[in-house]
Formats: sequence, structure tokens, C-alpha cells
Amino acid sequence: MSDFPLSGLNGPKFEALLRGLPLGAIVLDDGRIKWANRAFGRLVSIDPEVLLEQSIESLPFAHSPGELQEGEQLEIGGRVLWCWDSGVRNDGQALWLFSEAPRLESTVTPMHARATTIDRESGSLARAAISQALHQEVARSRRYGNPLCVACVQCSHINEPGAVGTIGRLLRERTRWADAVGRWGPGRFLLVLPETTFDAATKVVADILANAGGEQPSIRIATGVAEWRKGDDESLLLDRANMALEKDLKFDSDSTDG
Repeated sequence: MSDFPLSGLNGPKFEALLRGLPLGAIVLDDGRIKWANRAFGRLVSIDPEVLLEQSIESLPFAHSPGELQEGEQLEIGGRVLWCWDSGVRNDGQALWLFSEAPRLESTVTPMHARATTIDRESGSLARAAISQALHQEVARSRRYGNPLCVACVQCSHINEPGAVGTIGRLLRERTRWADAVGRWGPGRFLLVLPETTFDAATKVVADILANAGGEQPSIRIATGVAEWRKGDDESLLLDRANMALEKDLKFDSDSTDG
């Protein structure tokens, strides 16, 4: 493996961390790969050494990504990858992270994977995909006892031009790369927040509410948060989130009437 490029960031320790990361990681400089860990090599089925100095556009993605975009999904070798800008910068070099998107339990062909996984209007996961993400995280919590929260987000006046896309983007921007954001219905979104306690989830929701007014002032947002409990399956967890949402909707209605 070549020398680690982000040497100004405590290079050896940082590189060791990224080498062992289960996520794919690459360092880009002007669109060219300067370093890649083995997890990224496995995701794209190319040896990391072979990737060095290649442009990101030269990789065999189904559609050339050009300049990478935060939260973008890329198809390669029958896989759908999510990519995130880590925010780490050093001398013009940038660290990007990749993971494989949840697989839908269906016979979806690579050509149609993106259309099936992503809700076109909101840019967030489609209902089938967010359901699968929830299923996987609940299974992980049931096995290991990891904290997990879900948040139902209900929006009013969602039929205004561009409103769905604006809210979808807001939710993705105000959550972490490990979180999943999906469209659950015409005016409803679902957030799946792994490794998140109830208190932490309520802070995420509060941050979303604090920023929603500046994005689309006419839209009113109600939320319901629920934390996974031992013995919960997806239905029980969602039921409690929906109950919390209904309480918030009633409170908002009573406040408006008053």
C-alpha cells in the first residue's frame, strides 16, 4: 500500500483506524484516488493498489458520478453503494466513505435498483427500502442489544411545489451518515436512527424542527419518537412512534385552535 496521504492528521493512527473500518474509505485529490482501504476494494471488487491514481469517473459504475455528491447512490457490479463526504480535509485532499445500501428482498435488477430504492420526488429512500433498513436495524438490536430509535415525521402543506424535495433534503442533511431517511407516505417520513438513545433522538428531531422554518416556512411538522425495547419487532416500535406522533398532532391542533 502506498504512503497515506492525509499525513497532517496524525497519519499513522488515522490510517490504522481507516484500514480497519468496515466502511469503504478513499482519499481523493482533484478527483483522483490517492488512497483506498480494503473495504472499498471489496465493495468495487478491485484491489486497492490498482485503484491508486485512477479517477473516480474511471471506475465501472453504472452511471458516471462525475463529482461525488453527499448521500449519492452509485451502482457497481450489481451493488448499490451510498457515499458520504466525511468532512475531513487536508491540503486539498478529501476523505469519502462508502457502504452498501440495504438489499431489497426482491428480484430487483441492477438497472432498476436505484428507481426501486429511492423515492424520486423526495430523494430519500422509498418505503420498501426504509422498511428493509428498519428490519435490519431491529434485528441487530435484538441480537446485540444496541440502542435504536425511529422517528415519524408528518408534514402539512406537502403538496406545495418542491416541498417534498425540500423536506427530504432537510432530513438527510440534519441526520448522520449512519441514519436512514425514507418516505413512508405522501406527507410522512421515517427516520431510522441506529446507536441512538431516546434523548439523543429527541435532540435530532429538535434540530430538524429548528431548521424547518427557514427551508419551507409554510410547512408545519409534527414528530413522534420511539426507542427500541427488548422484545420489540418493527411493528411494536412503529406503533409507539405513531402513537407519539398522534399526540404531537393533537397538541399542535389544540394549540392552533386555542
